[in-house]
Amino acid sequence: MPQADNKNPKNTLPRLLTDDDVKTLEAFNEGYQGYFWKMLDYLNKFVAKGVEEGRFTEKQAQEDIELALWFGYAYNNLDIYPAYYRTLVQMKPSEKNAHGCGAWYYRYSVALMYCGKLNAARQYAEQAVTEDPSYPWGWLQAAKLRYHFGDKDGAQAAIAKGLELEPDNYEFLTLRKEISLGYTLEQLEYHWIGPEEDKRLHEGLDQDADDKQRAIAGIVTDHENLARIKALFKFQGWDADAPFCHGIVTFNQFQLQMLFRMNEAALSKLDYNWLKKQRDTIAMHYVQRPCGSGICQLVFIGINLDYSIDLVYYDLETEKHYEISTPKNGDLSSEAILSMDFADETIDRNRLN
Repeated sequence: MPQADNKNPKNTLPRLLTDDDVKTLEAFNEGYQGYFWKMLDYLNKFVAKGVEEGRFTEKQAQEDIELALWFGYAYNNLDIYPAYYRTLVQMKPSEKNAHGCGAWYYRYSVALMYCGKLNAARQYAEQAVTEDPSYPWGWLQAAKLRYHFGDKDGAQAAIAKGLELEPDNYEFLTLRKEISLGYTLEQLEYHWIGPEEDKRLHEGLDQDADDKQRAIAGIVTDHENLARIKALFKFQGWDADAPFCHGIVTFNQFQLQMLFRMNEAALSKLDYNWLKKQRDTIAMHYVQRPCGSGICQLVFIGINLDYSIDLVYYDLETEKHYEISTPKNGDLSSEAILSMDFADETIDRNRLN
């Protein structure tokens, strides 16, 4: 994510953030890295305190362009799907005040892209370069999405414009090279901004590489594999991308909720054979298990991007919920999981959401 240029030069509304607030927020950013959770904590506390003291209303805070830019910057830099989704929710009310602000449209486009909404992402990227042609990163985003949708000449033109604004920039030069090599959009996104950080990523030395891959998985949908997965589980009441995917499934005549903590694009990248194996194992061994006062009924299955699984059971006698969770890259057919006992404590019902 480029630098935190979060002030809209064409904004004529009274500022909510002070110069001191901005200095504090900027201090959380350290070049190619930053303390983005702390940045969000500061922003949330700033809004809560301002509303409590009557300096502005919650609606004014939601529609404030400068606050929206900071929230979008922080959430996008967390580089995880739920945070990108949160960017869309947080920034949307301020769109009516975003005229002339390329950074706003750029950040919103990035979040849309990582939420798998590529047509809308392209529209907002084009809006970024229309609203503010001098904002270079709008051209970067427009180039990627033009290329993805088959407009290679338009992508190269956007890169050329970006290099006029940011000569010899690493991101633009890398994008030009990889487009010429026919990379996919998701391959184009497997980068960090800083050259040294990016080198470590591609040499396999970055501890966050797996998280990066999981975030990228939410961009492009494999429609064929998604259809196979949906047919495998025969979902009822399917609800997608809000922010997660969930539906009702039937195991041995028992209906229960199944949640994938990801969007449909990421779901479509899950290994079909692994999912089929887990489905068959659940039907054979996990629909009912000894726990609590007797036999507990499986009521919830949660599948995570790291291939970990959460199974939640309900004890009708005690009206309590219990949970079994696998580690990442888990397999419910393993002896260790099959013989796992329930934890003594019950779980928070909010874990079912």
